[in-house]
Amino acid sequence: MAKPRHFVVKTNDGDDLAGPYIKAPVGSTVTHTGSMHINGSVVIQEHGHFKNLDSAYVEYYINSSETGSVTANIWLKAAAVSTALEASQHFSHTSPNKATYTGSLAAKFHIVAAVSMEADDNQVVIDCAMAVNGAIHSSSIVRRFVATGADIGSAGLTNILQLNPGDYIELWYRANKNAGITLSYAAVTAVRL
Repeated sequence: MAKPRHFVVKTNDGDDLAGPYIKAPVGSTVTHTGSMHINGSVVIQEHGHFKNLDSAYVEYYINSSETGSVTANIWLKAAAVSTALEASQHFSHTSPNKATYTGSLAAKFHIVAAVSMEADDNQVVIDCAMAVNGAIHSSSIVRRFVATGADIGSAGLTNILQLNPGDYIELWYRANKNAGITLSYAAVTAVRL
């Protein structure tokens, strides 16, 4: 026999929790055994832990390329590019290259970015990474080697990051030597897990 589960009901929009198998007013405690089917934007507190059942995501992309002068080994925000919002829920987008999480609870997100880049010099190593609140997240760094200047290459990065309400993500890059780096195309996506 399944053990009863106790929930405190909260919703993002202040409505009562209502689904085909359960109905409860906001702030009430619900004891439930088995599976729970819920429609809508709901936050449930189970044994002191919150779980937001509403989706949160953002996708934005570069819609004009950037050529930045990079000082060797210094991270540079992809800030001269123009970025456009493709889709979002519980995120705001500020061009260039910034998505701010506007949800009400901390959550883990799967962050994915695909970047096309080139250098104006030979033998250049370019790193790209995601930054949270302006700080590089080191486990997201990817590297691309440009053997001959004007070679266009791409890199993809993926990471799982914790975002708190108000945190923002950005795409950053650096090179192993002074060079002009062009980010031709990029798409950044974050989806709450």
